[in-house]
Parts: sequence; C-alpha cells; structure tokens
Amino acid sequence: MTVTDGDADEFESALANAPSIRDYRVVRHRDDETLFEVRTSDVALLSNLASYGAYVRHATLADGALTVVAELSPTHDVRAVYEAIRADHPDLEFVSRQVTTHEGRTDVDLKGVIESRLTTQQARALETAYYAGFFEWPRDSTGEEVAASLEIAPSTFHKHLRLGEHKVMEAVFED
Repeated sequence: MTVTDGDADEFESALANAPSIRDYRVVRHRDDETLFEVRTSDVALLSNLASYGAYVRHATLADGALTVVAELSPTHDVRAVYEAIRADHPDLEFVSRQVTTHEGRTDVDLKGVIESRLTTQQARALETAYYAGFFEWPRDSTGEEVAASLEIAPSTFHKHLRLGEHKVMEAVFED
C-alpha cells in the first residue's frame, strides 16, 4: 500500500492498532510517498480481487470507506467476479463499470502472458518483488524480505522469480 497525500505516521499507527493486520513494514519513503507492505489475517479484498485476475489501479481509504478501482480483462465476467467477492465481503457495493481501451500497448499483451504462461507462484513472486522495490537500484527490499512476505524460502522465491522473468522475456523477445 502506498500512502500519498496523507500522514504516513498516522497510517502506520492505524495499521499497528488494526486487529486484522498480522504484520506490516515500511518498504520505502520517497518524497511525499511511503510504501507499506501489509499482511492481513482475514480474507483481504485486494488479494481476493487479484485472485480473480483483477489489476488494482488504486485503493483509497477515507472516512472509514475503502474505494477500489480495479481492472479486469475483457474475458472476465464482471458480475460473476463481483458476486464471488461479495460472498466474502457482504458490505461490498458495486458503484460503476467502465469499458476502456488501452492505447499504446505493444504487440505483446504482458497481462495475457502473466495469465496464460506463468504459474500462480511465478506471477505472485514477480508482483510482490515489483511492489516491494526489489527491482529498484538500490533495492528497497532484499530477496529474503520478499520471500518472508510471501512466507516461502528465499531459494523458492528466487526460483519462481527467475522462471517468471524468463517467461515474460521470452514473450517479449521471441513471440
């Protein structure tokens, strides 16, 4: 989670006092932005969305209400995903649906590559490493820290990461 336009200390205090937060850490502070890694003990809405292949564009918490903007590929049935997620989150309210096109994409649909070629573990390793700042220079998180956040051994994390990277690069350079 990234805190922008807000008080990172206040957010961290809220995390420390939230009963559903199992663990958290500050990944990085940059300018007016703080990136947190958060693990919950209950079924979290954002990870539930991700399990259905949704890409969370952004999530905003204000006045006790969480607003999420997520993107699904055109092959997903939005209503079916909403109903499935609502089973775990009965207070969920569907506000709107928009159909958009993405200009400027290359011939390689990387989201399609992730969905069709990568295992769940490979996609999860890549995404977690990305958001944890593993690919930054200098790194915001070590491989051991990312592995710990995934609750897997560092060697397992590196295996999933390298195989996932290989499949993405193969799609970019060989397809």
